[in-house]
Amino acid sequence: MTDRYEIEASFYDQVYDRQDDVPFCLEYCSKTGGPILECCSGTGRIAIPIARAGLDITGLDLNEKMLRVCRSKLLKENQSVRKRLHLVKGDMRNFSIDKKFKIAFIAFASFLQNTSIEDEESTLRCIANHLEDNGLLILDIFNPDLSRPQHLLRLDHVHELKNRNTFLRFSSDSPNIEKQLIDSTAIYDLVRPNGSIKRSIVRIQGRYIFHDELLKLLERTGFQIDEVFGSFRKEKFTEKSPGIVCVSHKRK
Repeated sequence: MTDRYEIEASFYDQVYDRQDDVPFCLEYCSKTGGPILECCSGTGRIAIPIARAGLDITGLDLNEKMLRVCRSKLLKENQSVRKRLHLVKGDMRNFSIDKKFKIAFIAFASFLQNTSIEDEESTLRCIANHLEDNGLLILDIFNPDLSRPQHLLRLDHVHELKNRNTFLRFSSDSPNIEKQLIDSTAIYDLVRPNGSIKRSIVRIQGRYIFHDELLKLLERTGFQIDEVFGSFRKEKFTEKSPGIVCVSHKRK
């Protein structure tokens, strides 16, 4: 199965230019003073602004291409920022860093890349092992909407890239209700100025989690729930909220 990030890494920041989570993560990270751990840090979309704010952060990611993009971006930052951001290649389910952190977070629903309950628990226990007592954890996932039409091919993204290519992404979801899995097919088209098209097809799998299930998962892996929001604007969570943003801390 082709890793989607092998395709997306070079233009990821142009397509997924979300910014609403950056101030939220920066606020909580600043309160702790660091050090900070971000799992699935990717191209440094959040980690670099945190390092610019004067905080020490470690970014963990499994995809070498995404890490390479982050390193390239860091070269454009001043030396103090480069010293504050430490990049580690590793799997969020099973990593080892010789350091304890005051806060950890997984943004942009990347936690849902865990496709089994065992993987979810392994990730959370591994993070807990790297947190100080009372260390914070922020998880951001989408709020499942099972009424969304399935098995339809949708045009999700259309972006003009800096190299004058046009990026289009089509996707179709096929749910496995019993296992709470979403099997997605993503079609990536890069349309060149001369009209030629380079097409790549990727299979993506993720496991969706409901609100109550997430809270119980955190509690049985050593965390205590502090706050649950429906978005990064700190709105109260409801069943119609687009997301589940959960702030918890490691129990002593």
